[in-house]
Amino acid sequence: MAPTIERIGSGCACNLMRVLIRLTAPKRELLERPDNPTDKRTKLAKITLAGRQLVEKVKPGMVKAQTRLIDPLTDEEYALYMALTQKLISANDHSSRAPWRPNQQPSKKKLATSNG
Repeated sequence: MAPTIERIGSGCACNLMRVLIRLTAPKRELLERPDNPTDKRTKLAKITLAGRQLVEKVKPGMVKAQTRLIDPLTDEEYALYMALTQKLISANDHSSRAPWRPNQQPSKKKLATSNG
């Protein structure tokens, strides 16, 4: 059975460790946690082959769901939605435990044609 967000942890960054533990569990092995060579106090998170295979398996359904969600919007409405979303994220970034980094957002058409 695929994990639901409730089972792997949700709500805030404080649940990140629980999520990582579940993703690295011997039963799942979707992530590896190698030592950080530059900071021995921390560990890295590295996706495994099984993790990459799972991403490829669920990606078409994810793209389909995202496309279905935005499909009612015109291109202009989608652009406005993205601009307003980015404005809200930027305005609240100062209080985030995982700051957002601006990057090029995919266009609505690119999202709809993305399949790998």
